[in-house]
Amino acid sequence: MIDGAGAADDPAALAAAVPGALGPFFRLIRAAVRVDLPTPGLPTAEVDLLRVVERHPGITVAAAAERLRLAPNTVSTRVTHLVGAGLLDRRPGEADRRQATLHLTAETEARFAAWAEHRSAVLDDLVARLTPEERTAITAALPALGHLRRLLEERAGTGPAR
Repeated sequence: MIDGAGAADDPAALAAAVPGALGPFFRLIRAAVRVDLPTPGLPTAEVDLLRVVERHPGITVAAAAERLRLAPNTVSTRVTHLVGAGLLDRRPGEADRRQATLHLTAETEARFAAWAEHRSAVLDDLVARLTPEERTAITAALPALGHLRRLLEERAGTGPAR
């Protein structure tokens, strides 16, 4: 594991350490928030699809599958499940009524708002438990992590402009 000032001098070692440090991080955030989440959690794959629809209201199944890098039939199966659960609306397209468009339901929007509020409260509590030095180190790393995320999005072809 890399830490300290030497990391900047060894990009290969830093690159090797990033997945181990960050890979489980988001899974752990979700797990920590789900401990006392007011509504039942959804599988990550379904949340990923809902987040794509949230960012791109009116997206088609094919376009969502492309963004998620999944087979259209896989996404279609998830859409059918989420529509049945009342979490996603499938509507006829405006330009081509044969091509369905996807939209979040009011229930999903409310769940996302509750999740965000709860996640903020959980993270506020946990971040408050860090030492001032740890908070400073994390704050200092945020711009570089944001840049790394943009580079990853660019390489994966999933950036915001896509």
